[in-house]
Amino acid sequence: MPINVKHCPTLLFYFLGGVIVYLMEKISPSGPCTLGGGVMCFFILFITSIVLFLKSIYKTIKIGKSNFIVMLLHMIAISAVLISIYVSGNK
Repeated sequence: MPINVKHCPTLLFYFLGGVIVYLMEKISPSGPCTLGGGVMCFFILFITSIVLFLKSIYKTIKIGKSNFIVMLLHMIAISAVLISIYVSGNK
């Protein structure tokens, strides 16, 4: 399945989300006991990814509109977040 124009908003969302997380971390860095702007945006992006994934599942089940590639992109993003949290906790 090639990625077409209807998948561009999802890719753009994650690209811009990553850029915003990076910029916020540079503007307001995290400390040993404080969360910086990048970490806060990271958690917001994670929660938003879960909500969008659930919305894609709802569209697939109730409406019958298949969003397999979009769901796959959301699952990759959610998995990346969970893996990075796991790896950073096991240092």
